[in-house]
Amino acid sequence: MNTTMTQPAIAVGVEIATAQVRAVLVRGTVVLWAQCEAWTAGPDVFARATAADAGPPDAATLVAVLTRLLDAARVAVRGREIPLARIGRRAPAVHVALSPAFVQVKRLSGLPPVADDAVLAGIVRENLGQFFVKGAVPLLTGGVRRVLARPATDATDRAATAGNAAAVEAPDASSAETTAWAAAYVSPVVCDVIRACVAARLPFGSVAPAAVVLGSACRGSEVRWEDGAMAFAAEYVDGALAVLQRRPRGRSAEDADAGHAAPDRWDPALDVLGPEGASYAAAFGAARHRGRDPVSLVPRHRGMRRLAAACAPAARPALRPVPRARLILAGAACALGVASAAAAPGVAAVRAEHRAADALRALGPARARAAAAEAMGVRAAAVLDALAPFDAGRRSPTVLLAQLARDLPTGAAVVDVRLDSAGGTLVALTPHAGDLVRAVEHLPDVAGAELVGSLVRERDPTEVAPVPVPGAMPGIGPPVAPPMSAPPGLPPNSPPPAAPDPSNRQAGDLARVTVRFRFRAPPRSAAPPTPSV
Repeated sequence: MNTTMTQPAIAVGVEIATAQVRAVLVRGTVVLWAQCEAWTAGPDVFARATAADAGPPDAATLVAVLTRLLDAARVAVRGREIPLARIGRRAPAVHVALSPAFVQVKRLSGLPPVADDAVLAGIVRENLGQFFVKGAVPLLTGGVRRVLARPATDATDRAATAGNAAAVEAPDASSAETTAWAAAYVSPVVCDVIRACVAARLPFGSVAPAAVVLGSACRGSEVRWEDGAMAFAAEYVDGALAVLQRRPRGRSAEDADAGHAAPDRWDPALDVLGPEGASYAAAFGAARHRGRDPVSLVPRHRGMRRLAAACAPAARPALRPVPRARLILAGAACALGVASAAAAPGVAAVRAEHRAADALRALGPARARAAAAEAMGVRAAAVLDALAPFDAGRRSPTVLLAQLARDLPTGAAVVDVRLDSAGGTLVALTPHAGDLVRAVEHLPDVAGAELVGSLVRERDPTEVAPVPVPGAMPGIGPPVAPPMSAPPGLPPNSPPPAAPDPSNRQAGDLARVTVRFRFRAPPRSAAPPTPSV
């Protein structure tokens, strides 16, 4: 079973009197710290027409005194005492009790019988001058707390009221009017409290009259309290104010032990402060009360919202030295940020390098296959380059004969063609040898041609050779033709056919010509670059 219990919340209680300001730090019912500082309520507190008229605080103003007290408060956290502002979001709230010099508390009678407390508080606020003493100093009211129309004056009524606390708070429906407690606060003092809380970086809790909060610090039901020239006697029912009487200081002998001189009347928690514990009763009561009474001023009150907005421009504290630990922490964070920014590009480059290396390792097999294919291509290219000159030096005989047949002159006939690597020899029958040589020279692959050997004339088969006559002397007399028999198909003794024309025989002569020709040298191409494997 888990027996761990949450510790009570911490609260700061402050009493603002006419001559002193006291502050206590309370956790539950235990006083953790207490301190007092002298202060005199000068005319500047009451001379301000509005709450926002305060100038910058000096060492003697209420804002400066409250700020010093709140800054001096310490609380133990994990064995080390730290200022309250260092706690953070759980910083304790500040609850203030005001002396009768700064607040008027009255039991108002004759109020209209309105069931809504907010409406009743608005009636009191709008008719402030009819219920409270209103001078040049602006006043601020809180809520109202209803009471019985007939005050409890005797012991019987007090006992009955003590047995039924709800009867004190409930309105009397049979009565034609309403009675309620209300309070009017000096607005500049409340503004100073808000400014001090902002300067000390602590949340504002509440502001209440000292006569209201003392019921949370006393043992009995009666309290007599004095502050300077002012004193009052109050009676409480279950800690709630029931009767309040103002009286001058030292009015009777009973007042000799009143206020701070009767420590046996207060909560035993104040005994840890020694003989001065009774003087902190109002501050202790404010920390215990924490604005429970409706007459208190709390942050959610509508008038407090306007006052806080008016005090905000003046509530900005002056610059204070930053703690060394915070400077070290900020410097370490700044150095870490600069180092991270400087190292970020290098870290990003290393990560990119690792990713690229992983990608290259994944492409390793494919790269090996590509390199092998490239090597095979290089070897094939080298073989083709070696075969290219041989292929360029070869010439097609068929193409050469086709070109020769196309370009031969008319009447020429090819008898023989012999080819070798340098050229060839052409034997042809042609009536004109020069035309044949020129035709061979104009072939695309031939660089030059020339006639070789002698020209051999070939006889026309249609030409008749002379026949010698027997008995005749050579060279004497004309040749006599021998008798000829008639050609087949002709009658005997018919005349012979006519002899051919000598000019025609000359035109039909053919010469056997031998032409030697040379091939052109193949063009030299630049050697291709050898690719690297």
